[in-house]
Amino acid sequence: MIHIIKDLYIDPEDQCYTLCLKKTGTRNGEAAEVYDRLGYYSTLKCAVKAANSQYRKELLQEKDYTLEEAIKTLQKADDVLENILYRALGDK
Repeated sequence: MIHIIKDLYIDPEDQCYTLCLKKTGTRNGEAAEVYDRLGYYSTLKCAVKAANSQYRKELLQEKDYTLEEAIKTLQKADDVLENILYRALGDK
């Protein structure tokens, strides 16, 4: 698993990259980490961009924003993704 942002991970599988959301669930009455599958992507770069889209949605769902605040919040999220992509892939 590749950790991207917050609770978002990418699972490189045999034929695709799966975007997953890490949660705490219960198995046999005990707390355990579980991963919800959010989507399947053909390349790592596409999966990272999908993680950014999911992260942006989660940010905007945390509280109420004015339009200006929402735009600033999304711009910061984009900066974080650009840094991640540049470090990982050498590509913005």
